[in-house]
Amino acid sequence: MRETLCTENITVEAGCEGYVSGCVSVSREQKYSQTAVRKLATRVQWGTVRFKLADVGMMSDADCWVDLQPPKQLEVTSSAGELLLSLSYLPAANRLGVVVMKARGLQSDKLKDNIDLSVKLTLKHQSTKLKKKQTRRVKHKINPVWNEMMMLELPRELLTKSSLALEVLNQASPGTLLPLGCCLLGLHASGTGLQHWQQMLDNPRKQIAMWHPLYA
Repeated sequence: MRETLCTENITVEAGCEGYVSGCVSVSREQKYSQTAVRKLATRVQWGTVRFKLADVGMMSDADCWVDLQPPKQLEVTSSAGELLLSLSYLPAANRLGVVVMKARGLQSDKLKDNIDLSVKLTLKHQSTKLKKKQTRRVKHKINPVWNEMMMLELPRELLTKSSLALEVLNQASPGTLLPLGCCLLGLHASGTGLQHWQQMLDNPRKQIAMWHPLYA
């Protein structure tokens, strides 16, 4: 059995609220958790740490200090922008609510000729596509705002093995949609995609918003 504990990269400005989130992996299963939210007085940037729990003394009164590694530069440079989403799940109605709010930092070199932006959503259960939807198009805005809600039917028993893929598209010319970046949410995703889905599962009926990096 392979056990690991890791934390995710978090950066906050002075006066913001912050927390440390982590994911314990046992074989192929993962459990997400986080500390209490606290107000931070100064700018803080946490890195990433990963280690085997078998290497740590598990006495109840034992402390283990581990040096955090700085965020990988690849994670920053490979981003094609960010997408702000809000998720909620309504158990009684078997509905997944997705609010596509706005995007920022999109690659401007791909938006020279025409800016006509939309977001395509694809809901899957394992490899089976359940539903596709697309937002309205926003023109002439390099940081577009949609604030568009979509309700997707998703039975509760399918939640743990389902995923939501989102892709930002630009209609460069009539009939030509160019992909600018995409992100994936679900328990088999990583980073914010995993965190957001897990928080949605842990807080039914509550709207939870989070920024997601886009990858080309």
